[in-house]
Amino acid sequence: MEGLWLFCKRKYGILQRGLVKAKIPPSLLPKTRRAVMKLRRKLMWKSQTRLLITEMIIYFIFLVVVYVLALSSSDDRAYQLKHQIDNRLEFEKLNDQADFLEWMNVSFFDLYFPATVFDVQEVPHELKYFFIDFANVRVGPARLRQVRVKEELCAFGLIEKEMCFAEYQLTNEDAADYFIGWKDGRFRTEQVKEYTFTAWHHVSAFDIWGLPTSGNYNKKLYGGGGYIIKLDINRDVSEKIITELKENKWIDRGTRAVFLEFTLYNSNVNLFSFVKYVREYPEVGDVWSYSYVSTFRLYYDKDSYVICSFIFILFVVLLFLKICYDLYINGTYYFNALWNITDFIMFPLGIVSAGLLFFRQKMTRETVDKYHEDQNEYVNFEQLAFANSLLISLLAILLYYATLRLIRIQGRSKWFDRVLRVLQRARWDLTGFFIVFLIIFSSFISLGYLFFGRLVYEYRDPFTVLATLSRALLGQGSFLNLVKSSPNLAEFYYVTFVFLVLFCLITMATAILNASITLVKRKVTSYEEKGLDDIIYKLFGKFMAWFRRRNITRVKDIDHADILKG
Repeated sequence: MEGLWLFCKRKYGILQRGLVKAKIPPSLLPKTRRAVMKLRRKLMWKSQTRLLITEMIIYFIFLVVVYVLALSSSDDRAYQLKHQIDNRLEFEKLNDQADFLEWMNVSFFDLYFPATVFDVQEVPHELKYFFIDFANVRVGPARLRQVRVKEELCAFGLIEKEMCFAEYQLTNEDAADYFIGWKDGRFRTEQVKEYTFTAWHHVSAFDIWGLPTSGNYNKKLYGGGGYIIKLDINRDVSEKIITELKENKWIDRGTRAVFLEFTLYNSNVNLFSFVKYVREYPEVGDVWSYSYVSTFRLYYDKDSYVICSFIFILFVVLLFLKICYDLYINGTYYFNALWNITDFIMFPLGIVSAGLLFFRQKMTRETVDKYHEDQNEYVNFEQLAFANSLLISLLAILLYYATLRLIRIQGRSKWFDRVLRVLQRARWDLTGFFIVFLIIFSSFISLGYLFFGRLVYEYRDPFTVLATLSRALLGQGSFLNLVKSSPNLAEFYYVTFVFLVLFCLITMATAILNASITLVKRKVTSYEEKGLDDIIYKLFGKFMAWFRRRNITRVKDIDHADILKG
């Protein structure tokens, strides 16, 4: 018996812990090779079944927790609220060359400070803080913010000693203090008599919790600080502020971007809306504008939120311990498995998400307290909107990876493993192919920018050309615009691009992958990891076998009873 036990342990992989934990008496140990293999398969199947069911329950709980945390900050009515605010403000109808401050004094204030309730009666006192829709409440006053560049002597000028305002960069932003009307000098206390004395004094982004803003013109990144003027909660004072800004030419040649920022709160759906209208004044003399509305929730069910946050953090800790244990056991071979890589990616995302949960809670408390201290002061909700958006994005990625794990639990991971083996076998050929592809693709980017950068919007800069040609790979090119600008040159450029990139290079990539797929298919091992499908199929097979045996026994009993009666 001892020799048989050593034979089972060494030759067929039935480990000692498997039989001991199964509490199999020595008298019932298998005595033949066939029985040993049968017992081994039975023990492995039970072990995999317990592991898969446990993993399925854990990931199901994790999916529910992540989904609850994501939905606690959002709502399925968020888009309708955003769309309604956009339609009310009608920023897109504002002419690019129109006077922005004049539009503020007339059109915007009619919406921000409604005079009548649904054009019927005068606004009562209890509704004076509402927006034009009388569903959203103004959270404090609105704010205007401007970023500028310094006036400098032109490096190349047709006119002698001509002054220029350069392209905006974060490094050349004007941060000096001025008198009213952008007059040189330090800030004076006599200016307190004016409504707009603070509009000529630069404020750092750190002092106002400001975040950088990405513009549409050449994807400029504008700083979070600048020259700021807070409007009032009353329309009369706000109109005087705008009039004074216009009279003293607050927007001039040095202005590169103006931001209109305010926050609304809809108690009907418990959602905040941070609204930002950006108006860019680039150095070429044009005007670019766009609006941004971010909806988010700050008040939620604390009990469910705290419980889900605790479970989420517990899951992150357990995932960390699992990764450490697997790395200790397997070393660098840990990264050879596709699902281990997904766990390794999920861990830092979980850490950042857990940190954002605490940061958002802390920022919410500080921001709301600051608003309640003085409701006439502007309170910046942009950081909360950004933190909420970032948290939802991270939770969405975690939800995506956790859902992918269900593929492994279901038993379909073998197809992903095969794809990974195909890529591993062809990695050097694909590396060489991508180098050739990048060289040729970069040459077409340079060629397109130099040929059509002055003529076609989709080719105005190299990064835009990169996006345009990438869309062309997907069949969404802008060939008609090229033909309108330069017919002969456009035909030569586009035909060459289609032949070299879409035909030759894509065919080369397909050939490399086909060769790797053929080699992998020849070496596919017979062992396949069991999944939930296999377990269900086996349990169903056992049930059908039991059902057939039961019917056969019943038929035999009936026949035997008939014989006795006869």
